[in-house]
Amino acid sequence: MMEYSKQHDVKKLLLQGTKSVLEAVQHLNDTGSQILLIVDDSGKLSGTLTDGDIRRCISAGKPLSAPVISKCSHLSRRVILSRGVQIMEGATVQCGVFLGENSIVNSGAVVDHDCRIASHVHIAPGAVLSGGVHVGEGAHIGTGAVVIQGISVGRNALVAAGSVVVSDVLDGYLVMGIPARRKER
Repeated sequence: MMEYSKQHDVKKLLLQGTKSVLEAVQHLNDTGSQILLIVDDSGKLSGTLTDGDIRRCISAGKPLSAPVISKCSHLSRRVILSRGVQIMEGATVQCGVFLGENSIVNSGAVVDHDCRIASHVHIAPGAVLSGGVHVGEGAHIGTGAVVIQGISVGRNALVAAGSVVVSDVLDGYLVMGIPARRKER
């Protein structure tokens, strides 16, 4: 593999569209570049952003239309990313995962195999979704929460930080504790 020492050379390489997203992530890790990737609807790499570019977009109230993937995240094969998805530094997304529009997998979070995440979901730092978990639109999984395999979390539900979810969570419910139990909002 060729070594690139200048950031603009890396951007030029990635913008050529000759690399898959996985190859581009590996290349960015190898070069130590501080660039985030933009992926188009077909899963092809369409551009790059720096952290500063993202901060400016958010400050200006401009939504990110294409998925953005941190170069320090781990993204397996067969992952489907919808418009506006953000995968932050240190996050892991395993094979067979679907992430709906404008969802966030925050720093250090793990989304294991075959999970289905609807639109506008926030998976907070350090949260773990075991295999086959389904999360409804607008739900929030709190920092350090664990959702065991095969569980469904309903639309607009809130899983509190540090909770361990061992049974399905209905739409709009707030759950907390170990094991997680329903609480009034």
